[in-house]
Amino acid sequence: MINIDQGQIISDPPRRNFLLVYPGVPSLSTTLQGIVVAPTLKMDLINQGTRNHQSRRRARSAPPIDDPAELPDIRPSSPDCCCMDCDAVEHLRLRISESLSVSDDLRLQLSAAQTKINHAHSRIVRRLAPEIMSLIFESCVADPKWEAFPHKSSTVPPLAQLTIGAVCRTWRQIAWSSPQLWTTIAFNPRQRGLLRQIDRARDWLSRSGELPLTIKMTTRNGHERQVVWKAAFTLLNGYYTRWKYVDLNLPDYLLQYLPDGTCHASPMIERFRVNALFGIADSDPSPMCAFQDVSSKWTHVTHACLSYISIDQALELLSLAPQLQDLKVKHAMETKDQSSLPEQPIEHQLLCLTVSEETGDFVQFFEHVLLPRLVKLDCDSNSPTICEALIAFLSRSHSPLLVLYFHGTSNQRKLAELFSLTPSLVEMCLILDGGSDPDNILQMLADTSLRTSDDQTQALLPALRSLQFWPDERFSWKSFVNIFGPLNDLHNPLRRPLRVVQLILDESIMSFLADEDDELFIPLDDLKSIMGLIQEGISINIRTTEDDEPADDLGHDVIALSMAYHFDRHGFELQSDSESDAGSEFSASTSLIYR
Repeated sequence: MINIDQGQIISDPPRRNFLLVYPGVPSLSTTLQGIVVAPTLKMDLINQGTRNHQSRRRARSAPPIDDPAELPDIRPSSPDCCCMDCDAVEHLRLRISESLSVSDDLRLQLSAAQTKINHAHSRIVRRLAPEIMSLIFESCVADPKWEAFPHKSSTVPPLAQLTIGAVCRTWRQIAWSSPQLWTTIAFNPRQRGLLRQIDRARDWLSRSGELPLTIKMTTRNGHERQVVWKAAFTLLNGYYTRWKYVDLNLPDYLLQYLPDGTCHASPMIERFRVNALFGIADSDPSPMCAFQDVSSKWTHVTHACLSYISIDQALELLSLAPQLQDLKVKHAMETKDQSSLPEQPIEHQLLCLTVSEETGDFVQFFEHVLLPRLVKLDCDSNSPTICEALIAFLSRSHSPLLVLYFHGTSNQRKLAELFSLTPSLVEMCLILDGGSDPDNILQMLADTSLRTSDDQTQALLPALRSLQFWPDERFSWKSFVNIFGPLNDLHNPLRRPLRVVQLILDESIMSFLADEDDELFIPLDDLKSIMGLIQEGISINIRTTEDDEPADDLGHDVIALSMAYHFDRHGFELQSDSESDAGSEFSASTSLIYR
């Protein structure tokens, strides 16, 4: 018991209430929930209650507060003062906190109960081991269309991993613990915001373990702020030692954020494909980025595809990437500084080379390289001297070519010299842009269809099995039939083993291939010979195309059109006794074409 002024405070520990008693005036005391208040203090409490009531009115107009910790502290500032409202607030805080805790606990119990139901009713989840489920998920993630990204930026990056994880807890645990599902990561701001993709990429990469990574990045216009792209590259550069396949389709000024080559650990890069875009909409005041500015470690690169690079840069890549096997150079540009070209030819173990250029200057590349292991060469050039450059290159390199795609200008004599340097050639595509007579080329192949001896070194294209020919002028169908050799000697072991032939005809020259009444159709006698070759197991495909059509979007089937035309015109003659064999030949050939 403590004396305060003229009153006394008596503490009641079990109820935590206080009793204030003034001697001589007990009848004037007022009781309020276990608290006896003297009249001299009643006015202060009423004023305090009025202020609390006004506070509650303001609270009702304010937005609700879900977290009890965010409730305003309205307790009296004096440690010796307390009231009913303070206790009520504390009590409500406690109840809200307990309710939230109970709600979270109920959600966990519900999720666990649903998991038990899945185990009880889903035989797949119950019977298959997690390792098997992981393999199934991996097959679901693989999508052939995905390989076209990023160079076909309309392809949406797959998010099958997240879809699998959203099915149930068991699947999510398996997917989240399967690092092979998270080894390919893509950035495509056209589909989703880049910042959102960066946030998702952090969790994505954290689940990939220590496995090699495939990185694909593209943007349509590069309008995203460079600071955002820098954040994306900063995240990826942290995993630089695990880069294996990299495909970039970005404005060139963004390539400056690639690793600067100061990493001491040697990365496992095997393919580094860069398509550096540039346009007025992509222009930026930052410094432009050239090929040599991408100072990545090229030691382990095996495949490279680059567009709009100069010849000296392509040669520099061969010097930086000793393990490079496949090099594709599209839209090659001339070298402005001739002194940047190497003084001595670069010898490299490259296996496949694909070149396309429009300036006609890429002949310098072949003058400065030796490729003794080259097995595939795809050359598309506007240079009038490209054939001479290839002849000199093959004479120095002695490349064991198996596949040759040649698109350019040449004549029969130069082509014969080129073919003589490739005795191991198995597959050839010949697209002529003038300078040669198709009849002469076909006749050259016909005259050399049979070897005169077992010595293949003295024969022309003795191992050729597949031929695709795009003539640019008219020719004789008899010359075409004769490239297979005598029809009665198809099984001669000295015959060239030509088994697959595709003839692509421009519709603009089809009118020259037959009489005026037989436009677009093969003459009957030549058609019979072609049918006989097909019946012997030789694949012959003759199609039309237009100048603006891609090579893989061919038009009419000339053999089928010719068969229908001659059957309508000579149907009775084909069914006669003298032509009965021919009629059966047509039937057999038809089944072969449309099988």
